Amino acid sequence: MWYKKNNRLYPLIKNKLNEAYNMPRQKLPITFWQTGNFEFFRINYKDNVKSISGKKIMGLCVSEDESIDIDKKSDLKNLVNTIDKFF
Repeated sequence: MWYKKNNRLYPLIKNKLNEAYNMPRQKLPITFWQTGNFEFFRINYKDNVKSISGKKIMGLCVSEDESIDIDKKSDLKNLVNTIDKFF
């Protein structure tokens, strides 16, 4: 992933791997992304930590069918097609 500043691209995440952005994906560590399906926290937790995520984050792996983000019309069509598979 990259971010743009002054018409140049920079790697979003810096790490110890030399030019990780040029490595084959098989050599990179396994990564996960946030779907936002579930978020559990104590009611006053945000006030104490100043963050919804907190310091200890646990994950729940879900299938691609369970992690559809609806950001545009084609995403909604994809969701309808996925639901149709179950009925």
